[in-house]
This record gives sequence, structure tokens and C-alpha cells, in this order.
Amino acid sequence: ASVNDIAVLELTRAPEGVKTNAVTILSKDDEPLLLPIGAELTIIGWGKTGPDAPGSMDLLESKVAAIDRQACNRALTSMLTRDADVTKAINELAFTFNMTPEARRRFEQSLTQFGGTVTPQMICAGAPVDGVDTCGGDSGGPILRKLPDGDVIQVGIVSFGLGPCGKAAAPGVYTRVALYTDWMQQVLST
Repeated sequence: ASVNDIAVLELTRAPEGVKTNAVTILSKDDEPLLLPIGAELTIIGWGKTGPDAPGSMDLLESKVAAIDRQACNRALTSMLTRDADVTKAINELAFTFNMTPEARRRFEQSLTQFGGTVTPQMICAGAPVDGVDTCGGDSGGPILRKLPDGDVIQVGIVSFGLGPCGKAAAPGVYTRVALYTDWMQQVLST
């Protein structure tokens, strides 16, 4: 997990034959209206189409929905508690503190209530079914909101995920671009 997972790359010119367009970035003021929980978002990229698949030769597109940060943290923390290294650490804590099985269960459940991997600099999105997600090779790409009037706004940047790609129980995590508009303008004006 990486806080502030963002970079600006300025090209002096686009490669020959490449069509370019300006992109609208979601502002902090518009974020509550344009990025509500459950908003349909579009992910695009050339990344892997599955955990063991190679990157795609074609630009792919899928629909996901914005997920509440706390719900996302609970889902990802729940996944992390099943990781072998985390399970080993919990076992050692349970042994060291002589926890009963019931106390250990309550401890594991309480972990999902503390903070989590997803910070306020991030947003989460996922699909209700397996098979729709960003994956390795998609990092740095956009997550977009298409508005009813046809406008497209970039709301985030593909950052990371936990567990295998494409699992509905493990939402993807994206850099929340609305927090970085001032920084981007500053970088581009120098």
C-alpha cells in the first residue's frame, strides 16, 4: 500500500500517430456530488486479465462501483487476517497472551474495526461478482466517471489490490485524485 501514489509526466509531444485528449480531473469540491458510494466507474488498462494471465494486447474496459472506505477496509483487513504471515503473527500473539479461542476470535474480528490499509488519500471500487478488476500492469491507469451528459472525469489512479485479481471480496484501491489537484497545478506551472 502506498500513500501519495501519484506522479505527473509531462511530454513535449505525443508520439507520432497517437491521438491525445485532455482529461478532466475530479476536484475536491465536486467529489461529494460526482463520486458517491455506489457510483458506476470505468476502469481501463492493458494489464493482466487474471492472476496468472499475461498483460492484454488490447485496451480493456470494465465497470465497477465506488465503495465506502470503511467497508473497503473491513473487507481488505478480513482478507489480510487470512494471510499466512498475519495468521502466524496472530497465533504468536494468542500464545504470548494466553488467549482463549473465544478471545482470539474477538481479537481477529476487532482488527477489521481499526483503520486499515485504505487511507483518506485513496478510494475503493469493485464489482459485485468475481472477474472484474484491475490487475498487474494496470497500475498508473485511470478510473473514470462517465457523466450523463457524456463528459468523462478521472476520479482516481490504479494503485494496488490485495489477494488475487478479480475477487469481488477484495476491492481495488485507487489514488484519490481530488486531493492532488492543487499539487498537479503547481507542478505543471513550474
